[in-house]
Amino acid sequence: MLGREDYIGVISSCGPVYVRGIRRTAEVLTHFTFVSLDVTLNKEISLAFKQDVNGIKNSDNVKKGSQSANNKKKKTSFFASSKNMIITVQGWGLDMSSMEDGDSLIPRSMDDYDLVISSAFKMMTNSRTGIIQSIEVVPWDTNAQFQQGLNMDSVIMYPNGRFPTFLKQMYFSNNSEHIVKLEQISRFKFNMIQSLSQCMKILWGMPASERCHSFVRHRKYEYTNSDKEDMQVHLRGKNLGVFNLADTYSWQQTGAEQYLISAERLKWLLDGMNEDAHQDFLLQTVTNHHRDWMNYYFGPCLKKLSSSRYGIQGGMLFTSHWMEHDECNKITCLMETAYWDSDKCTLVQPTRTDWITLTQSFCMPEIGGTSEDTYWGTSRNCT
Repeated sequence: MLGREDYIGVISSCGPVYVRGIRRTAEVLTHFTFVSLDVTLNKEISLAFKQDVNGIKNSDNVKKGSQSANNKKKKTSFFASSKNMIITVQGWGLDMSSMEDGDSLIPRSMDDYDLVISSAFKMMTNSRTGIIQSIEVVPWDTNAQFQQGLNMDSVIMYPNGRFPTFLKQMYFSNNSEHIVKLEQISRFKFNMIQSLSQCMKILWGMPASERCHSFVRHRKYEYTNSDKEDMQVHLRGKNLGVFNLADTYSWQQTGAEQYLISAERLKWLLDGMNEDAHQDFLLQTVTNHHRDWMNYYFGPCLKKLSSSRYGIQGGMLFTSHWMEHDECNKITCLMETAYWDSDKCTLVQPTRTDWITLTQSFCMPEIGGTSEDTYWGTSRNCT
């Protein structure tokens, strides 16, 4: 993509930043547990184990493998067996795939402890394994190879002279963040619309008699019997067979449908029966609004940023800030709840139903209820 100067595609695929470094740690912890009533012997045993595990100090003038060292090894092995010692080994961040025949992390005696340590050390040498402690994230424009692919060092002449390289890097970084934000909003709205569509499919596939005696649970929160009673009272006497006669779906005010909602009521809302333009389904209405945002803000802004400038393909991305362009500088359009209205974005809800919260709360629907339950009284589809 860099070769064909598709800079927007690069940003969309790779993002504005990359992981330059990851710090990992690996650790092995060993516990030696034994019981002895002799205090003097305890000190002697502890010293012998400390020397055997950590190594003989230089002041001891005892070389590893010598007769004296072997005697100490035998001594600690004898203590371990005679005092019913328990050796517990704990490890974190080890590469278990590097174990070979003969390797072990289970010491059955002090003679096996050297094997445990050598095996554990081998499992720590893989740089791709370990517990992640920190991650270094930096902008792409700080990567030398990426800068070369972007031709960041190329000379750009403009009316005031030579365009500074550091300014090109700053503009590219800021514009990249803006592009990623736009795509995040677009992806979020698209996913919500897809969930809304699947929710409608499930509810429409249910028989009307089943919907009448079923409710939909909240996707995150549990409901109580009092929530169920509140829902019954809220829907009592409401006719779900006609449009625009029930209360707006605003559980923030009443709390009646905060944790569960009747299946028929949910379908009624998705059918658009609570909207002024009730001839359209709620899905169609929100899709139209999202399409307008894409056509009148998202598309023109990306087109402007990817246009040529000073004879450079995609030069606008490197020589200007997105706030300079009328196609991009509408700050309200950068909010997930914003909608396109004529020549600008607005936060005024275009639908009576808060469809995003409705979708996040009850789609995909988790159906509950029994045949004896009835949550409303006058819907033409319910008896």
